[in-house]
Amino acid sequence: MGIHLTVISYPRLIHPMFEEVASAANNQSDEHKFVRCQDGNGLRLAIKNSKPRGPDERPEVSVLDLVGHGRPGYFKLGDEVLIDDGKIESDVIRELNELLPPDATVRFLGCLTGTEDTGLRMFSAVRKVLQQKIAVSTDVLHPWHFGQTGLVDTYRGLLLSSDVQEAATSLAEPPRHRQPG
Repeated sequence: MGIHLTVISYPRLIHPMFEEVASAANNQSDEHKFVRCQDGNGLRLAIKNSKPRGPDERPEVSVLDLVGHGRPGYFKLGDEVLIDDGKIESDVIRELNELLPPDATVRFLGCLTGTEDTGLRMFSAVRKVLQQKIAVSTDVLHPWHFGQTGLVDTYRGLLLSSDVQEAATSLAEPPRHRQPG
């Protein structure tokens, strides 16, 4: 089992939301790490510096939480827009396939990122690009949604997750019957 890496925005213009989240995130452990980033380069470095490493030499990150500014179909980490109008704007998103194990989960924890048509386009676009499971926020996130280990478990219901989508899709599909052979 890998670590849970929470990357908290560190924009040049200090924002109280991120300062409160970072202040609450004081539980550095073998299972959970917190870092601050201003852009995609910082994100790459944070992931690459994560330990332990798997047999393929990739950092063993089981969950990557990106805490940044959001709105429907938009996500900004620090000072860099990673996704805008439902479209991937930063190469670092595509690079997550090489940086993270395929069984990792990437959660875009920005307000309302997965809402409205634009948010659903974002969810779909990121799902098509990443091998990892993803989740996006369906509500406004506040500092009290976060604690010593990042997003508090009781607030997971604020996320639209590809795990849930895939399960719902497979339940909706009629069972396939094999023809006698």
